[in-house]
Amino acid sequence: TIVDGLKFRTEFGGGRGNSESRYYNNGYSLNSKDVNSASISKTNGWQYRSATTLNWQAVGLSDIHDLSVLVGNELRGSSSSTLSTGRLFQQTRLVLQSVTSHSSVV
Repeated sequence: TIVDGLKFRTEFGGGRGNSESRYYNNGYSLNSKDVNSASISKTNGWQYRSATTLNWQAVGLSDIHDLSVLVGNELRGSSSSTLSTGRLFQQTRLVLQSVTSHSSVV
């Protein structure tokens, strides 16, 4: 070591996720007749974490005293986006709903 009692530590981790779901219902509902529906949902996202610490320990400064100093930082970030679409077919009437969302935290 360059300086006695000095320790340096760094960590880094991350991840990525994806999901997709599809749904189709060709059945009947209690509230109305002939309800057919379909939907698709897709989500993508990622995250990371980085942590760094510097620790210094001075042992034996005197018969009863030691000194310890710790300095560090941590960074975290994430982002995700979702796309959802759905269709409801009811007695030759078409309703289209589409929602797109995006969030990011750094």
